Amino acid sequence: MLKRNRLSFVIKAALTLGVFAVFLFSANLILAQGVGNLGLSQVDNTLAIATQTDIRVIIARIIQVAFGLIGIVLVGLIIYAGFLYMTSAGDSTKVAKARKIITEAIIGLLIILSSLAITEFVIRSIIGGISGGVGGGGERRFVDPLSGAYGSGIIQDHYPARDAKDIPRNAKIIITFKEVMDPASLIEDSDGDGVYGNSNDKLNSSNVKIRRSSADAVSGPFVLAFAAKSADNRTFVFRPDGLLGSSAENIKHAVALAGGATGVKKANGEAAFGANFSRGYQWEFITGTFVDETPPQWQTIMPAPRPAPYDKNISIEITFNEPIDPLTGSGDSPGFSNLQVSAGSAAVAGAFVVSNGYRTVGFIAKQACGVNACGDTIFCLPGNAGITTLIKAATLSSAPPAAAFPYPYDGITDIAGNSFDGNKNSVANGPPTDNYSWAFLTSNNIDLTAPTVLKIAPDSEQPNYDAKGEVALEFSKVMLSSSLNNSNLLLHGAKPPVTSYDITVVPWWTVRNGYLDLAGAITTDSGTAVRSLVTVPHGDFLKVTSYYPEATAGLKDSYQNCYFPSKSSAASATCEATLSRPYCCAAANCGRPCAIGSSGEPYCQ
Repeated sequence: MLKRNRLSFVIKAALTLGVFAVFLFSANLILAQGVGNLGLSQVDNTLAIATQTDIRVIIARIIQVAFGLIGIVLVGLIIYAGFLYMTSAGDSTKVAKARKIITEAIIGLLIILSSLAITEFVIRSIIGGISGGVGGGGERRFVDPLSGAYGSGIIQDHYPARDAKDIPRNAKIIITFKEVMDPASLIEDSDGDGVYGNSNDKLNSSNVKIRRSSADAVSGPFVLAFAAKSADNRTFVFRPDGLLGSSAENIKHAVALAGGATGVKKANGEAAFGANFSRGYQWEFITGTFVDETPPQWQTIMPAPRPAPYDKNISIEITFNEPIDPLTGSGDSPGFSNLQVSAGSAAVAGAFVVSNGYRTVGFIAKQACGVNACGDTIFCLPGNAGITTLIKAATLSSAPPAAAFPYPYDGITDIAGNSFDGNKNSVANGPPTDNYSWAFLTSNNIDLTAPTVLKIAPDSEQPNYDAKGEVALEFSKVMLSSSLNNSNLLLHGAKPPVTSYDITVVPWWTVRNGYLDLAGAITTDSGTAVRSLVTVPHGDFLKVTSYYPEATAGLKDSYQNCYFPSKSSAASATCEATLSRPYCCAAANCGRPCAIGSSGEPYCQ
């Protein structure tokens, strides 16, 4: 009987130790993974609390030490109880004492495990609120701090990109918002003239902070920078007063935009970063040791020169081989001189808009001439005319290829301020040598053919997709670059069971445009580009989460026709894609993928 009791005790002790091992493993996962993405992954490389000043590391280390001590105590109690039991020699007092100790140890273990679960829940809830999560807040398996406003919130784009490396030391910091902003919340009227964005105005240091990541987030020191903006108060450019980084080593930098009621504001006075994003927005990049002295060149021009005319509602686009300064490439015509579109000797009225990660400048005329399938106005260039587009190089400074002040420069420059190299000889010669122009013809016709999606990546319902996997759409036509943004191409997410979209599981995302030839190969040749490959750079996807990219009717082709997958000639055949039925064919109201028939009409697979 005693042997049987001893065997029973050994089994119980082994099970207890097994649960304890799981407990330690779970605690380690929480510290190393669940909280590690808050900046605590460095805890494992920390030798002692005394050497640390980061409060996150100190707290995490204390928690680790506390768990370790509790573990030692539990193991000690179990060993002690086992010793009493095995040496009891039938003494009922010792047996009862051993059983009591092991019972209390198990109860203590359960209490600790419960406390651990509660602590994890509280920490994740707090972090979701203070970080803006990857999409706003709430429970998650990782956190990309203060990133959610990029895509899900008000941030449309910025330069440098998130976590970009090898950024030149003479680069500028650029931010584009989805809405019109209050310039006073981003720019300080340093010269007191009541105009925000003059050459001597600086950034609003209360709401915009540029710092080395090794610097203190609150007290700095911060990078001093001059500030300018686009005429529509949506794009803001910050020019550091001096070079970023170091000539001796790569340096990490961070840009932070303040949230809440006292932070960055929209033009209507509302907080730009409210609700889930009330802590603002922040991103990091790493500067190299070099100064950019390479002038930018044009890479693709659309429409390409050819003998045959284009339908007159075509837009004009220039894609450069690197990002350009958006303040040198955006403006209204007539009046804006860095880029010019003319029919004969007359300037064509229209607007130049920078997009595609600041690499593409598009021009749409202001003469209304029709309506697309979504009811949006279509604008046309003069019909039956010869259209000429001119790209001007900036006047050179005494240290070429840098452009001469005042800023914004009087010609196209890259982010570093190097003047446009129009003749592609790799030397900035300035105007007129480096000015570049091309011409094409228009007809009096209007193209009203809507674009369609030919391919998607990943496939719909594709399981176990890589967290960093590509999201892309191939369209049947060349798309209008300025329409390809995170306001018109959306990203939704939800954890099972899927009943509604959940912003808290959506990472940051943006949109980029490239060209494909007839064979479907990527091309930069203006003459062979016939359709667009649209990609969606994004933060890491969460595990056990479904994601739903949505191409909206805001996406347009180069003729300003909207992407309208539900449009059909028969009203009864239209449908609307929903969460439960993500597919929608113009041919039938179905819940299966669409295919394109030989006549060009979509049908349900």
